Amino acid sequence: MQVSQGRGPPPARQPQAGLLDELNGFSGSWFEAGGGFHGMMNYWFRTATLAWLTGEIEAVQMNHAVRDARMGYGLKGLLCSWNMLSSHDTPRLITSLGDAEKARLALLMQFTLPGVPLIYYGEEIGMEGGADPDCRRTMRWDLAQWNHAQRDWVKRLISIRQTNPALQYGEVTVLGDRLAGNALGAAPDTKVQAASVQLDIAPRSGAIYQAADPHTHYTYFKPRNRG
Repeated sequence: MQVSQGRGPPPARQPQAGLLDELNGFSGSWFEAGGGFHGMMNYWFRTATLAWLTGEIEAVQMNHAVRDARMGYGLKGLLCSWNMLSSHDTPRLITSLGDAEKARLALLMQFTLPGVPLIYYGEEIGMEGGADPDCRRTMRWDLAQWNHAQRDWVKRLISIRQTNPALQYGEVTVLGDRLAGNALGAAPDTKVQAASVQLDIAPRSGAIYQAADPHTHYTYFKPRNRG
């Protein structure tokens, strides 16, 4: 994988190379058809997610941002892009949001929307850091200073993503005011009736669901529709 800040296709001597670009903004015109790049450092995802969780934009605007990225980048472009929430050029996640609970919601979005989750070192243990160069603090190796709940959350999300191909390669669909994507898990408060799904989810929390067959000798889903 090459990272570049200029336009152009991969070198002819490396026909299988993937070309990834860094652009702090919406990057729809920079993909293969227009600019030759296969993926982006998806700062668009970061900007929208942080704005939503800090209350700068409403959920409907967040959904529009997801829909715009899907249309502008294409599914292939999204899947080849890095979903990032912080980097060496930006304040760290927990500093930007000011709240570990919101940080966990941001990570949930990062691991379930189309794209490659990119974890900046130390985010998995809740490191803080303001604008550059404060965001480049030395890695905290003392386990007593780690946010272990944050680390366990990241490990759990990694496990969910690795065992669910739909989260690695699947599509995303935005329905009205809500974001509907791939899912994993089960919840007793889920109700399905007449093709409608009713969810009871507490404020400032998230859930991942996956359709499942409750019966041993009967299936609701054709094999081609699984995953």
